[in-house]
Amino acid sequence: DQINAAAFVEAETPADATFLTNDRHVNEVAALTGRNIVSGSGGWLWTHGVYDEERTEDVRKMYESPQESAELFEKYNVDYILISSWEKGNYEIQEEVFDALYPVCYSGGEVKIYSYQ
Repeated sequence: DQINAAAFVEAETPADATFLTNDRHVNEVAALTGRNIVSGSGGWLWTHGVYDEERTEDVRKMYESPQESAELFEKYNVDYILISSWEKGNYEIQEEVFDALYPVCYSGGEVKIYSYQ
């Protein structure tokens, strides 16, 4: 499912698009397509001196309270929102809220990508 989502991202989204994903080190967006993500793995970022606790908390807010996070989506220039079992495992996501707020531009298996535009 992640490979198919990555193929969609690579073929159908701009190379400079920014995606909201969870913070796993190897994810389909950053690792397989080279697209930007809002925040990567804290452990990896910390070793390079660029870990940002505020950004990590903002990602949580965007996933858990998207209807109240428009300013954060704008702050980080989010173009797309990815939800899979990985994001659902990290955050208290109410997928029906995302379905009501944003158009789905990709859905395959366990991966859904929303357009934030």
